[in-house]
Amino acid sequence: MSPVFGVRSTVGLRRPAARWILAALVGISCSAWAQDTSSGSDLPWDPAVLLAPSPKVIYGSDDRIDVYQETDPVRRSWAAAVCALVDSTRITQNADGTYTLGVVAFSKFGLPACEDEPFGSQPTCPFCTGFMVGSDLIVTAGHCLWASRMPTVYVVFGYEMLDPVTPRLTLQPEQVYRPTAILSTSGTGDQDHTLFRVDRPITAPGAHPLPIRRTGAVQVGDPVGVIGYPSGLPLKLAFGASTYVRDITNSYYFVANTDTYGGNSGSPIINPVLGIVEGILVRGETDYVSAGTCFRSYRCEPDACRGEDCTRITLLKDLIPDITGHSGTVSLDRHYYPCNGTAQVQVADADLSGLTSISIACYADTGDVETIDLTEFPADSGQFSGSISLQSEEFPTPDDGYLQAGHGSLIRIDYLDAANAAGQSAVVSAAALVDCITPSAVTVEIVNLLNNRATVHLTADEPVTLAVRWGLSCDSLTEYLSVSNDTGTDLYAALTSLSPLTPYYYTLTLTDRAGNSLVLPETGCSSFTTSDREFYLTAIYSQENPASADRAYRSLTFVPSDSGGYAMCEDAVGALPSDPVGGNILSLGDNDFLQFSLSDSKLFPYNGVSYNFLFISGNGYVTFVQGDASWQEDADTHFQLPRVAILMTDLNPALGGSVSTRQLSDRLVITWLDVPQNTPPAGEAEANRNTFQLELFFSGAIRMTWLEIHAASAVVGLSPGGGTPSGFVPDTFEALPNAAQFFATARPHAADQNQDGSIQLSELLRVIQFYNVGAYSCLAGTEDGYYPGPGQQNCAYHDADYQTRDWRISLSELLRMIQLYNAMGYLYDPWAEDEFRPKFLAP
Repeated sequence: MSPVFGVRSTVGLRRPAARWILAALVGISCSAWAQDTSSGSDLPWDPAVLLAPSPKVIYGSDDRIDVYQETDPVRRSWAAAVCALVDSTRITQNADGTYTLGVVAFSKFGLPACEDEPFGSQPTCPFCTGFMVGSDLIVTAGHCLWASRMPTVYVVFGYEMLDPVTPRLTLQPEQVYRPTAILSTSGTGDQDHTLFRVDRPITAPGAHPLPIRRTGAVQVGDPVGVIGYPSGLPLKLAFGASTYVRDITNSYYFVANTDTYGGNSGSPIINPVLGIVEGILVRGETDYVSAGTCFRSYRCEPDACRGEDCTRITLLKDLIPDITGHSGTVSLDRHYYPCNGTAQVQVADADLSGLTSISIACYADTGDVETIDLTEFPADSGQFSGSISLQSEEFPTPDDGYLQAGHGSLIRIDYLDAANAAGQSAVVSAAALVDCITPSAVTVEIVNLLNNRATVHLTADEPVTLAVRWGLSCDSLTEYLSVSNDTGTDLYAALTSLSPLTPYYYTLTLTDRAGNSLVLPETGCSSFTTSDREFYLTAIYSQENPASADRAYRSLTFVPSDSGGYAMCEDAVGALPSDPVGGNILSLGDNDFLQFSLSDSKLFPYNGVSYNFLFISGNGYVTFVQGDASWQEDADTHFQLPRVAILMTDLNPALGGSVSTRQLSDRLVITWLDVPQNTPPAGEAEANRNTFQLELFFSGAIRMTWLEIHAASAVVGLSPGGGTPSGFVPDTFEALPNAAQFFATARPHAADQNQDGSIQLSELLRVIQFYNVGAYSCLAGTEDGYYPGPGQQNCAYHDADYQTRDWRISLSELLRMIQLYNAMGYLYDPWAEDEFRPKFLAP
């Protein structure tokens, strides 16, 4: 059974009552069940019950306060640098570009907070905390964020109480960011941390990089405080006499008394005397205890209980830029500005610490020169900020307080660093362009028009972000999607969850890098009508649309759907997912094929038939029923037989390279390694090689991976056989979700009767029924289509029955179900042991 990383026990249940029920049912000692680790509920939050705070774990007195209660301006400035990690299901982008947080009521064990529980009537939302350490860098706990989770996470600044009864739930665009790259991570253990980059420089109000410890080490007794989102509540600060370092014996983390909870994971541990971050909160004591009809925070005397573990920030000091070094820096908040915009300027120089304010010159190539006054914040930090307003006047007026700069103008900020790190004077600069012209659309078209989705394809005359609003009438465009990429001139927006043969209306908004926008059409709406077809699951490539350009270094996954078809996702890759080393090399000549039989009684299900053998062709495909030596890159040849074509073209393994097989426990892997074409494309003779890999999972999933590809004409896709479908239109495989996005919305677990993406207690108890009886069977009309006991076996196996599909639930399979239950959510994952994995792994 796979471990649940980041949860404080390998197996644990969310509600104490459930622990007793399950222990009695399965005959396990109740002491085996760990304490509750959940951080919220799905109950709606009712603002009417908000109360002013009354008198996790609490060490000594409860030192937590809301941001509006903090009177120390320095600590408030630290709070502005702390952000929340919010699941994509808890945040919505509005039509005006703002965002709304989806909050829920504060509950534990299925119980409300006791009346004397502090902040018990406030809403909850985030699952973890992070803090800013660079212009676009955030640190959090490793069990809070990893690469595959990034697409489902938003980084939010400003979720806090504005007064005793008002949480900030609407956020401006500059307060919301997306993770884009992991720079360093360790998911669990002594070095638990993640350092990641967000999609653009952070310009949230007051946000600035927090200074970190770079030399020396924290000591026992040093005072510390914490800022974060305990249990997903609005931002809290906790600095008090009972919060200090108590153990430094581990070289990677220290232990402190901090009033923290699940949701605080990733919070900065700050030394209030030195004003630096000492560590990252990663794990600790039990958070809450049940009082029967409500819950309370678990309380410990100072130095009692286990304390809270904090990863030392010095582990990351070489990866985090020194924000106030002795070499001065100057920066602008954007690379492009609209006419009549405002430029935010920042200077950082440790040599200027304590000056309170400085002045700096700003230039435009129109000849205008202005002086900007910058103010130091926080105090004695050596960090200064200010702004200058732009005007698109034709004739500049120096020193009038406005920088006159028209379209195409270059603006520049120069800072004279009197003594850099080398003791020399130097001028450092920052520059940006002014863009006064709205973008234009070169082409707009609807492609991949299917029964449940359509794709908007836009090409623009400059990089843009594309926002699509659509709905069932022009007066009710209720759906919204925004897309962008690195170049931003060729964009695809996939509109999903549509109905067959239904007219839809839409508008497009193109926004360039300076913020200039164009709405299409200028009045009214455009429209399209969905078709009645699903994917044809086949692309045809040619010299004009070469496979080498579209498929190289990509991975395409087909996952069987309940309707009998396939859903798809795609990722960029740099290596083959399965190592071909040690595989069985096939002896294939030109236009040759071999029959391959699966061992260990394995079967591969394809289009309703389970096969124990298949035929592997040197021409880049496998067939079922019979072998085939064809190479023609056309639909008629492809659709003649049941076929999986990964790169169907005129290849010749006899000229070089190899074709090999490896049968693993869950899949058959077939690899074409450096196989050339008989006739390479023009100019490709010296680089005539093609490397790609086909994985046929015994669950029915199919993954195709291409590395270096030089073939131009080819067929890629799936064929059920029986000839070319009527009305066939080649697919383009454009705008597919990546694996992380796809698996977040793929098929539900068989135990998830209401298909809400989580296993509820009643659903878990149903599986326990199967376990206790010793068998289950198929019975239409029941709540889940199954019956606890022997009977018909004419339906799909239950997803809990995955280790040995034998119509019974073993203890290890039941424990896996408890793992999914405890995680409060799951995701479909065809490469997990049971094709599912826990969703919320962090406390």
